[in-house]
Amino acid sequence: MPQVFRHALPFVGPALVLGAIAMARPAAAQYAAGANVGVSMVPITTGLVRVTADAGVGRNMSWSAPRTLLSLGTTAATGTDKHGASLGLFAQRAAEADSMGPVFALRASAWHSIGPITLRLGLAEHALRFAGQPGTFDTAEVVVDSLRTDSGYVPYHGVTVDTIRHPGTPSSVRVWSELEAGAQWVAGRVQFEAFVGARPAVASFPAAMWAQAGGNIELPHGFGLQFAAGTSPARIGLGLPSSRFVSVGLRVQPGHESPPSNAKPAAPLVAFTVHPDGGRVFTLTYAGAPAGMVQLAGDFNAWTPIDLTEDGHGRWRATIALAPGVHHVSLRVNGGQWFAPPGIPAVPDDFGGTTGIIDVP
Repeated sequence: MPQVFRHALPFVGPALVLGAIAMARPAAAQYAAGANVGVSMVPITTGLVRVTADAGVGRNMSWSAPRTLLSLGTTAATGTDKHGASLGLFAQRAAEADSMGPVFALRASAWHSIGPITLRLGLAEHALRFAGQPGTFDTAEVVVDSLRTDSGYVPYHGVTVDTIRHPGTPSSVRVWSELEAGAQWVAGRVQFEAFVGARPAVASFPAAMWAQAGGNIELPHGFGLQFAAGTSPARIGLGLPSSRFVSVGLRVQPGHESPPSNAKPAAPLVAFTVHPDGGRVFTLTYAGAPAGMVQLAGDFNAWTPIDLTEDGHGRWRATIALAPGVHHVSLRVNGGQWFAPPGIPAVPDDFGGTTGIIDVP
């Protein structure tokens, strides 16, 4: 990718989104709220494949159509934070009496990093029961010259009333797919993200496209500036029309308490150590430049990032289980690039960087 294009890409997405906002039609006042509770487990890990089980309950509220959605499914993912893919199958059901029974839907995603830019593509299926139309009856006056009786037709000149029945249409469950493609760019304390989405026509809802962009900037003293702008499609099932929005927020992260004046001085800092705790359990400790977050990943858990815990003296720790053999591990500070932990052997990885080696007897 040319250097000029690589540096310009983070600004192209927001520019396209702002253009879409300018052309979008403003929506009338509307109300919607939602709450979701979920749980996820990792029952199976085989090599680079991670299989998770997920369950959730979501409550969507609006003036027109409140709904409670139950979800249960499983997802298989492979890869690292640099590149990978996932595929999930979920059963969805709405709890309301007039809504749908269990319906199966797919979710898939893929991601790939090019330098500081991560490209993502996602596909999600949704399901909803659409109401049918009840049958109706009409009456019409008809002029006749005879009437039918048990004895046959008899002469009669007058008006009779006929009943005309118009059959209704039954309710039906529709399943549709929504596609989203986006990019994320991280540079130090600044992070930008932009994506576009599309879906086909669903029942009486026309095909729709939307675009959103936003990001956050880490500020000193635990503050962060968050911003976003974009367009949203009509919310099928909630009675909310399409809209456009702009939001700005300030995030405050509490700092660590200062240790008491009579506290013992911290032990000398060591870059990276691996301490056996007995059996196959080890405590990994990292001490480096001041950081707000440190993560560890390795082939021992299919490269799933683990958040390290800070002890108040600049040391970050994690306790993990390691089977006998050679393990590859990497560190990441403040969401930056992955690197080999200092102080242990390192080898080149498949992405132009290095990864550390831990040899467990």
